Amino acid sequence: MSLRRGRPLQRLYGGLSKNSRNQILRNVVYTPLPRSCIAIALSALAVLLPEASARSCQPCETSLDLPATAASASEVLVARRVGEEFTVENPYGAWDTFAAFEVTASLKGNPPERRVAVAVSGYCLTGVAADLGRPYLLLLQESKVGYVPVNGGCSVRSLPIDRDVVALPGGAMPLNDLAKQLGLRAMPSMSQRWWPYWTAAILACLAAGVTGFILGRRRRTP
Repeated sequence: MSLRRGRPLQRLYGGLSKNSRNQILRNVVYTPLPRSCIAIALSALAVLLPEASARSCQPCETSLDLPATAASASEVLVARRVGEEFTVENPYGAWDTFAAFEVTASLKGNPPERRVAVAVSGYCLTGVAADLGRPYLLLLQESKVGYVPVNGGCSVRSLPIDRDVVALPGGAMPLNDLAKQLGLRAMPSMSQRWWPYWTAAILACLAAGVTGFILGRRRRTP
């Protein structure tokens, strides 16, 4: 088999001397790359390596304190986490892991829904840390895929609340006092908090009752 495989080479180099054949093989196998190719490869590495370094995780250059975070936030919510983490394909940024939060009150901004998606993590980013069922003060920015922490997470993201008292790094403060200090809306009272939902429920019941009464009258009419 080895002789048959070698026949094409024998026909190609049959008229050459052994030294000539060896010289051709050396030129084919060991010919170095042209300098232009080497220069192109080195230029490509010079471009790609800084880009890869920039994409690596870097610490926060500037981290906002609580007043600066509240001023930059588009939404400041009192909310509790009600769902497990879920991932999304986010073509607009690095936030890709979210969780569902139920809004109790809005101290800044106007979220369109009572239940919102809040970023809890992302590539090289630290999101909102919250235990299931516990209320928190969330300082957020609205994005195309949900609500995310201010300044890429380099800020105050969430503060736990216990009986309308906010736990701060240096102590605690009543929620309404903190809201006033930060220039936010006050926390509504319990009746104000639930009045819109009670109103909607009452109106729905009245509409159902009126509809049932009208349908009953029509059935009784001969």
